[in-house]
Amino acid sequence: MIAGLIVTGLIAATGFLLHWYKIKRSSRSGVQRIYPRGKNIRNMKTAIRKADKVCVIEFMAQGFMNEYRDTIEARLKEFPDFKMLLMLVNPQSQCSIDQERLSNKARGYHQNLLNVTFSILTTINNRAGNPLTPFFEERKFRTEIRNNIILCKRREHEGDHIQAWINLALPMAARHSPTLELDAEKSKMHYNYFNTLWNDYDPAMPKNAAVSKQAAKKS
Repeated sequence: MIAGLIVTGLIAATGFLLHWYKIKRSSRSGVQRIYPRGKNIRNMKTAIRKADKVCVIEFMAQGFMNEYRDTIEARLKEFPDFKMLLMLVNPQSQCSIDQERLSNKARGYHQNLLNVTFSILTTINNRAGNPLTPFFEERKFRTEIRNNIILCKRREHEGDHIQAWINLALPMAARHSPTLELDAEKSKMHYNYFNTLWNDYDPAMPKNAAVSKQAAKKS
């Protein structure tokens, strides 16, 4: 009996050490936690409920919106200044066309899912926000996306607190793929990347660039 207890203890200790080693190894690359299925993440719900702003880079984001719509609506009711910025696929881009073809989906499939996303956002806005002032803004990328990224930012006394989650998946398989929660340093890096991409697709930028070019010629 004593021998059995010793063996059990050794197995438990070995399991603990292996688990600790995996965490330490992951932390070197900025990964704080791995969620095998990548959905219904409690930490993300908690972060959304405290966030001033949520930034999303996804193909269509309809899965994210379906999963977290109640949390987003609750946050908007509590904090009317809550904002969402979404970088989604341009359904007319070659990136979108190729993905539909590779996934054996009919042309226009992505546009239909984007319609679902905006229908959910509009419903939340009408129920919890100001119908005349949307709490969300979207811009459409062409080719830049590599992974789905969710970012939550909230203001604290010492500055902005940013949390990031990355889904390592093809767009059509995101719900069943691992999601990585990043540490503070990597979360900030991805937030900066989002801002770079967001600003690059600012509708006013080409107009401003053209004005600047004309001004340079005149001078």
